[in-house]
Amino acid sequence: MESLIPAKDIFPLQAILITMLSMLSFARKPNMPTHSLSHRRRVLVCTIAWAVLPAVAAQAELTELSLEELMNIEVTGASTYVQSAKSAPSAVTVVSRDDIRRFGWRTLQELLTAQRGFHGSNDRTYSYLGVRGFSPPGDFNNRILFLIDGIRVNDNIYDSVLAGETFPLDLDLIERVEIIRGPGASIYGGNALFGVINILTRSADSFDGGELALDIGSQGARRLRASAGKRTGDAEWVISASGFDKDGGRYEFPDVAAGVLSPGGADAEQQQRVFGRIRLGDWRATLIHSERRKHVPTGSFGTIPTDPGHREDDGYTLADLAIARNVSEHHSYNLRLFAGQYRYDTQLPYDYSGEVPPRASRLLNRDTQRGQWWGADGRWTVSAWAGHKLVAGLEYIANTRQYLGNRDDDGTQYLNTDAHSHRSGAYLQDEMAVADNTILMLGVRHDTAETGKSFLSPRLALVHQLDADNSLKLLYGTAFRSPNAYERRYIFNGQYGNPDLAAETIRTLEGVWERRLGEGIRFTGSLYRYRVANAIGLDPATGININNSPVDAHGTELELERRWSNGAVLRGSYSGQFLRQNGQSPDNAPGGLWHLDAGAPLGSRDLYAGLGLDAVSRRNTNSGAASVDARTLANLTLTWRQTSSPWEVSAGIYNLFDRRYDDPTSLDPQLPASVLRDRFAQDGRQWRLKLTGRF
Repeated sequence: MESLIPAKDIFPLQAILITMLSMLSFARKPNMPTHSLSHRRRVLVCTIAWAVLPAVAAQAELTELSLEELMNIEVTGASTYVQSAKSAPSAVTVVSRDDIRRFGWRTLQELLTAQRGFHGSNDRTYSYLGVRGFSPPGDFNNRILFLIDGIRVNDNIYDSVLAGETFPLDLDLIERVEIIRGPGASIYGGNALFGVINILTRSADSFDGGELALDIGSQGARRLRASAGKRTGDAEWVISASGFDKDGGRYEFPDVAAGVLSPGGADAEQQQRVFGRIRLGDWRATLIHSERRKHVPTGSFGTIPTDPGHREDDGYTLADLAIARNVSEHHSYNLRLFAGQYRYDTQLPYDYSGEVPPRASRLLNRDTQRGQWWGADGRWTVSAWAGHKLVAGLEYIANTRQYLGNRDDDGTQYLNTDAHSHRSGAYLQDEMAVADNTILMLGVRHDTAETGKSFLSPRLALVHQLDADNSLKLLYGTAFRSPNAYERRYIFNGQYGNPDLAAETIRTLEGVWERRLGEGIRFTGSLYRYRVANAIGLDPATGININNSPVDAHGTELELERRWSNGAVLRGSYSGQFLRQNGQSPDNAPGGLWHLDAGAPLGSRDLYAGLGLDAVSRRNTNSGAASVDARTLANLTLTWRQTSSPWEVSAGIYNLFDRRYDDPTSLDPQLPASVLRDRFAQDGRQWRLKLTGRF
């Protein structure tokens, strides 16, 4: 058959995949207990690889993906305007809607932890992200800035976005995700220490009618989504509503209740999301709303173990009205008005019978937080001068409410404080073509934070195109994160809050090399150094947030990707990161991360197989002397869709080999001194079956 890959190319492709699988299975530090796959499981993984890649060879055409599709992908989040990824002042990864479908990622957390330099953890209440080794247990993802269609999503209590089921946007509504690594404060201000995640939603054209999705899975999980969208001339609308419900199971947490299983329904979870968008010419209006309820079975904060009454609820709403207009060929402006609110409610069952005088043996404590804000921003983009592209912008955010409260149901009040604040920023950036193949980007932003402190955030980027196949980037940037309302003002029994906290700052220097190795093959490598000063975290002795010693880090990220015209993909990455704080490795800071995604049509193009492998090296815990073992996880997804059919069916198995592993957890100062809690066991094998129909 003339359309097949030459036979001489088949074996090298299989060898590459198996070499990567072996790296994931065997990679470990000297004298570290190996917790990679057993020999039998490694054989099975390799068997899958040998099954997949001949299918790639049998299906792939000689006309592979073009260089423009692979290396000139357009991004908007790096500089607020459209530019090619290879020209962006950052190491950028773009994840498409097809990738999300084919690899079966269920949450944004799963999507991000499959990318180079990212790892995750979970305390059975929320999911947390680590970037380039930095992920102190208890961190609320407030060192990453999240955007949805360019709209800032981070709340005004924790300045955070949690990317598990708490994330306010359904994953099925994402067109692509732009992962922009490194400081982004020169454009976006606070929180963009380690990067910006810009999520672009699907257009009305991608629906052109209605879409219905239903999936079921382990622990009684079920999800239903109904979406619709339509374009007429220069007007379009999209609306979507979804609900998620999980029954949970039974768990044991021996550190607080040895030998006792939690009641049925532990770890249960419910989620509702609504998304709507209308475009009329240059105008756009967006509404995002989500509600999430979670049963917490862990006995955290000293609550009664196994009591089903421990529940944590989150609510989030964001509304946005924006206009983007091209005044002329070289002038454009963007204006936006937005408002949001965040709600957190938790009820915690306590046994107060041992107090003097004794109180109830079961009494609910209620923690309440309310955040409300509105703001406006505008920017002007000018390319009237040859060799220059200027962006100037202003931003103002008014935090009209930042309420923190805590009380018992018997009327005892522990915390009742409300406040308001504001932040503002102004920035200027110039992208200069200093030569035919060299771009120099200079940017700076001045911010006044909620605390009244001022910050100057410069950025310098030099992008040089060596030839058609090679580009080099030299990047320098700074960013800051002011202590949030929770860290400054949540003072409960003398713990947690500290009004005297200083802002965190980061300085990063990075070099990036992007190279095309052949048709459809791309390599990305980067070397970086960064220093985080005044890192905020809980003092283990007092349970109060303090500014810790600086964290110094250096590392490397390597990624090799091969794509074929039929949708087959092979992508592997390695991230080596070395962090030191007071001469020691910080908690939850893995020295090595390995990721592998391999996907291809099987037999016919109607059936697609996606295999994902994720490995994390050993991580220290908050106990000061212990660690959680290295682990390797595998996920397998099969997707069936005929071009002529409105239906798509997918089946996924997560943690394919039922790997038992732990994640480090944060300090819990309310547990008894005799309890050493430094980790949480994670779920074993899970499954999901999903049906999607268009009409």
